[in-house]
Amino acid sequence: MPKYYVQSGNLSLVTTAATSRSAAVWAVHRALSPTLSFLCEEPTGERVSPELDETIRVSEQGFDRPDCLVLDTLDVVTEWNQLLLAVDRLQKRLAAAE
Repeated sequence: MPKYYVQSGNLSLVTTAATSRSAAVWAVHRALSPTLSFLCEEPTGERVSPELDETIRVSEQGFDRPDCLVLDTLDVVTEWNQLLLAVDRLQKRLAAAE
């Protein structure tokens, strides 16, 4: 799987993903999930959450690359939210089937 360098605001993340968009969605998940207590795997004390810019920059070459892919943060956050909702619906269906 390719390695991606993802940047937005004060967030800088190196991750592997199938696509650059998947890397951006994962970065949004890492940035936003600590602010949503039901998504946190383990409760923590005061945490400073990353602040995202209006865009998310993704590159396979490194940080601060002029040839990076630039994605609208709101679009990526919307996609992340849709994935969370889909997973929640699947969990409810599985629970109902048991």
